[in-house]
Amino acid sequence: MRIFEVFKYCYNKQYTLFFKCYALVTRFFIYSFTFVIMYDVAYLMKGKLKKRILALLDNPKTATMLGKEIKRHRSSISRILLELEKRKLVSCKNPDDNMYRFYQITKKGKNLIEKMKEFG
Repeated sequence: MRIFEVFKYCYNKQYTLFFKCYALVTRFFIYSFTFVIMYDVAYLMKGKLKKRILALLDNPKTATMLGKEIKRHRSSISRILLELEKRKLVSCKNPDDNMYRFYQITKKGKNLIEKMKEFG
């Protein structure tokens, strides 16, 4: 049974039960949101290169520009950028261009960098 079905069921049964279910659903979303943040922090802490790329994306940059700064091959940078884009930590500014795609950090990515600083 989905959480929204439980929510609807509680609402149809009793008014007081509805508020108990509302509190339960709210707690569920808060805990699941915290888990998602911690999951992403753990993902970034596994790889040094991912952290460095994310930290360097304060301004829009291409994989080639990042590769020159980090002194790594463009293909490895591109692969990591695609992974970070799937997790919505970076966004591509010009996705239709096949040659020079500019990437920039998202708000979610900035929040994760700050969370990582808390953990050391």
